[in-house]
Amino acid sequence: MYLPERLRTPYVFRSIAHNQSGRIQYFPDDMMTEEIYLAAISHNYEIYLSVPKEMRMKEFREKAALVCGNIIKFMKDDELTYDICFNAVSKDDYMDSWDQVSSLKYVPLKFKTKELCIVAYTNKELSKQYIPDELQDDDVIRSMERQYANNTEIMFGLEI
Repeated sequence: MYLPERLRTPYVFRSIAHNQSGRIQYFPDDMMTEEIYLAAISHNYEIYLSVPKEMRMKEFREKAALVCGNIIKFMKDDELTYDICFNAVSKDDYMDSWDQVSSLKYVPLKFKTKELCIVAYTNKELSKQYIPDELQDDDVIRSMERQYANNTEIMFGLEI
């Protein structure tokens, strides 16, 4: 990729990474920052696989999960924390066109709390199939349906 020297700024590289993530393979090594990778991940979460392992520290994984929830499918169970999983299901929404699977599918059972499952369902209705049976009591189901209805009303301007 040819880019004139005067345009080789972090801002330009970040913009390219966000809009044309496949082009990061042509970026000079000194431009490959956490910010560049996160911009690319926001466009294509599979870029996570090309992030150097030494950069995949907990803080980076938390930010990456906020950028695209389904990224946690590439993380090992010992790399996941409750916060990372919560960020992932919080980011999972109707606009997530990368993957039609709920991030909740990739959340280890030990992190599936009532709160996390309600947030997951609120953001993506198909999450319900990944909620453990023991968490699907009447109160949780009513809460999820109420939250989902409220979000749908807000997102689409519907009167329910």
